[in-house]
Parts: sequence; structure tokens; C-alpha cells
Amino acid sequence: PNKWMRYLLKDWCDRQWLGPKKYARNHSAHFDWPVSYHGTTIDNVRGIIHKGFKAGENNKFGKGVYTSPSLKMVAKRYSDEFQLFKGKWYLIVLENRVNPHRL
Repeated sequence: PNKWMRYLLKDWCDRQWLGPKKYARNHSAHFDWPVSYHGTTIDNVRGIIHKGFKAGENNKFGKGVYTSPSLKMVAKRYSDEFQLFKGKWYLIVLENRVNPHRL
């Protein structure tokens, strides 16, 4: 999306999660693992990057890791703005690929 920056945190050599065409995009296509988004805070992102997602205990709908196919909704409702540089505000949203065989 416009004005968003992407950083690849983990990849698999065969890129099976990208389906038969094997190129990155921000939407799902046939045979791809579906795209989902997880909003978080600057305080939580380091732990997620280094240790992976951990199911939370105090969630509204029970224990779990919540994601959505809607980037706009996740950015608006589940990401907290933070200021990294003077006058520059940011949000953190993690884009995920969900293995449909492991749900």
C-alpha cells in the first residue's frame, strides 16, 4: 500500500507460501497461503520478531493470535502510533502468510 514500508523478516527457500508464480505481493492469489495482518505496538514488535507470535491470555474472544485480511482495519484498530523521528509518526502492522494446512 501507498506510504507503507515492507521488511522481510522470515522466508523459506522454496517460497511455497507464494504459490506457483513465486513473487511477493500484498494480496492472495490462487494457491498462495492467504495474507493476513496483525497490528501491534512498538513495545511488542521486538518480541514477536525474535520469538514469534504467542497466544495472549486476556483477549476478547479467548486465547489466540488475532489477524485479519484487512490492513486498513488492523492499522486503525490494533496498531498504536509512535514517534520515531521528530515529527514522524508510524504504525506497525505485520503482514503474514497463513498456512491453510496448519489452521
